[in-house]
Amino acid sequence: CGALPVTRTSSLAELIVNANPAITVQPAATQTICENASVSIEITATGDDLTYQWYQDGELITEANVTGTTTNEINISNATIANDGIYTCIVSAPCGSPITSNSSTLTVNPTTVVSTHPIGRTKCEGDNVTFTVVANGGNLVYDWTLDNVSLGLPSSSSLTINNLDIATHEGTYRCIVTGDCGVITTNPAVLTIKAITIITAPVADIVDT
Repeated sequence: CGALPVTRTSSLAELIVNANPAITVQPAATQTICENASVSIEITATGDDLTYQWYQDGELITEANVTGTTTNEINISNATIANDGIYTCIVSAPCGSPITSNSSTLTVNPTTVVSTHPIGRTKCEGDNVTFTVVANGGNLVYDWTLDNVSLGLPSSSSLTINNLDIATHEGTYRCIVTGDCGVITTNPAVLTIKAITIITAPVADIVDT
């Protein structure tokens, strides 16, 4: 008689279908901070076995104060001007093509700093005088004061006074410099004005008798 048919059952085979990567939450489009501040830039992505790589201005990030460059969130501490730029993240997975996040622009404004203070002067009545301040920072505004009272003049890094008068102009000058990241008041500059000697009547001749 013929052989009986034999039925065999194979072992179970597990089929794993990996999901393609997708970014569900994009990074903030823009952020503005001051020097020495801290900030984070984050994305949210879905997929299996995801890997992340962050870039600044199209280049791998090498700044020592940036951490998390291979995670979904980078953290920037004690920011410097070197951290100013456009950030993107490329997300990769075993399946599907790598995807690039939207750009996130980080602006790091410099701290307001006065590098040259106005200098005190001694002048005569009727002379002219100019005070100057040199400062660095973002969107600087200058407010000159006399004896701690604002002169209410248009913003300028220099102050020129013509035809000096003791009663009106003598005193202590300062400049309040306001920027996006700080307010600095300069050192005082004292203006001393000397009166002009005026002879109002001739001196009578003295005659010996």
